[in-house]
Amino acid sequence: MVQRRTFRVLICSAGRRNYLVRWFRDALALFPDLDGEVLVADADVKAPAFADADRGFRLPPFDSPRYFEALASLCDAENVQLALSVNDYELMRWAESPGSLPGRTVFLVPNEATLRLSFDKAYLFERAVGFRVPETTTLSAVFDDVGLLDRFPDSVIVKPRNGSASAHLSRLDRAELVRVLASASGVADRMRLLRLEALAPAEVLVQACVVGVEYGLDIVHDLAGAPAGVLVRQKLGMRAGETDKARTTDAASFLATASALGRQTGHVGPIDVDVIRDHAGDDWVIDVNPRFGGGYPFSHAAGANLPAVLVAWVLGLEPEAHWLSSRPGVLSGKVSTVVVLEDARERTLTAVPAPRRPQPSEVVVPLASRLRR
Repeated sequence: MVQRRTFRVLICSAGRRNYLVRWFRDALALFPDLDGEVLVADADVKAPAFADADRGFRLPPFDSPRYFEALASLCDAENVQLALSVNDYELMRWAESPGSLPGRTVFLVPNEATLRLSFDKAYLFERAVGFRVPETTTLSAVFDDVGLLDRFPDSVIVKPRNGSASAHLSRLDRAELVRVLASASGVADRMRLLRLEALAPAEVLVQACVVGVEYGLDIVHDLAGAPAGVLVRQKLGMRAGETDKARTTDAASFLATASALGRQTGHVGPIDVDVIRDHAGDDWVIDVNPRFGGGYPFSHAAGANLPAVLVAWVLGLEPEAHWLSSRPGVLSGKVSTVVVLEDARERTLTAVPAPRRPQPSEVVVPLASRLRR
């Protein structure tokens, strides 16, 4: 008789990514000796991802002083083997406080190099070795010397230095930007005309606009940081800063860029990278995200299975080779749906379990199993 083991995956800040919850549940079912569960943790008790989780937990917001204590309590009480987050800023907290993470759980947490390249787009430009990043400078540098724009093409991208999900990103004619700067002399007036009042000039970048075809890459490393695979899709539509339609593409011609970037990061698990291939065939890296990105579903729909890969690695097993590749030429798109989060006949909140250390009862609140069962 095969001895079965319990394996629990925790997805933090899962939000609306129900598909990722389902795919981890499917991945656990591929290992016959596992009793697997996928747990979801979110500060919002109405997060749609709770509907597809085996069990759900409310945690404090990740910027709360109680956050790490509650997270450790949850991982210890539930014997979580693998934990990941799909929120950039939660991952930043993990990376900045690795000693606060419980050691018995494998956390997909970005290392310092990955964190800097992901969250500081000026640093990405400065540190690019073996891969291309479009010409980049700060808006404060342009305020000091508008002549810097002479080395930029006719179109430029203005975006936050530490932005996420394309927030505050805009495309401008270079001449238009020069006119805006000439029409006002004070920093405050210039930022107002650019609709960037909430940011300081040093926190805003001006970047050359590259014309070409945009691709999304998942660069996958194993838990020791060694290269394991690359998944690629061509972006065919965007919505709210995420890929909405895409066609999977053979990864062979992107391996040089992926390898160079991977050598620089030495990350674990997947990172999501946006690349523009120009008309000369050169690749330009424009963004790096240290997590499962919004483009991974298109690779999964074409045969990839990174959830199964990660579970295998945590178990000390070799993943199936086909889990690290996707069939080229598969066109897919995202759809909207609705899930039931609470029914008047069955309330979702249940009793609070005994915490690892004394803490307020509202810190970790488990939610009932999925209603659809």
